[in-house]
Amino acid sequence: VPGVSGAGSLAVRRPGGQVEGRTDGGAEDARLEVQQEAVRQRTSSGKDIYGLLLSKDLDGENSGLRLVTVLAVTEKRRAFETMRIREEQLRKLVDGSADIIYEADFRGRFTFVNRDVRSLLGFEPEQLIGRHYTELIPEAWRPIVMEHYRSESQAAGLPTYLEFPALAIDGK
Repeated sequence: VPGVSGAGSLAVRRPGGQVEGRTDGGAEDARLEVQQEAVRQRTSSGKDIYGLLLSKDLDGENSGLRLVTVLAVTEKRRAFETMRIREEQLRKLVDGSADIIYEADFRGRFTFVNRDVRSLLGFEPEQLIGRHYTELIPEAWRPIVMEHYRSESQAAGLPTYLEFPALAIDGK
């Protein structure tokens, strides 16, 4: 972090463990690498709190000193863990379905296809990403399906459901 400067109180710990305070903001040429470490502390009530410990050896007139900062990340960690669990639950639900579940962009190109497309149509999900959804619809059904999605995109509210035949990897 080049150009560390500023006024205020600064606590630093010498390698031997002594703590010193500075108030002049010194160390303007401190250019050494910042080290990071995730830390966890259990409170007396048994709750875990998390932090990100950042430390940097100073040089110049402050050589031998280390600047240490702890960022509280407990709430962000909890939010991330909650989101990870919900994403995993959604993935299990989508991949455990007996239907093909997909998402397409505004142009009608697949952006997501669940794994069941393998057993039902013979495609790997990655084979369909970027392809237009109509490529998997029999010719006679295309106008019906296209009109359904055109109407759905213009209507407000919840998406509707339409069941229609799809072409497998062998074209049948």
